[in-house]
Amino acid sequence: MLLVKQKELRTIALGFASVLQTIPSLALFGFLIPLPFLGGIGTRTAVIALFLYALLPILRNTVVGLTNLDPAVLEAAEAMGMKESQVLLKVRFRWR
Repeated sequence: MLLVKQKELRTIALGFASVLQTIPSLALFGFLIPLPFLGGIGTRTAVIALFLYALLPILRNTVVGLTNLDPAVLEAAEAMGMKESQVLLKVRFRWR
């Protein structure tokens, strides 16, 4: 939700995820292996690498889905007196 509200943070997060997406998979493993908390070559390193590759599509699609709502719908929700949490749960998450 921070990415929906703050455009600067959204730009930084999507840019970082895009950079991670451009790194080839073998090079990413090369970057992750020397990190001590990952434990070298193993399943933990592979799972983290897969997570980093899956981050961009998930992040981008979530941001697009939460920000590309009709402004009239958001204005109507505000005019009805909905709180921010109600707009999130009843409008942003359920809008089709």
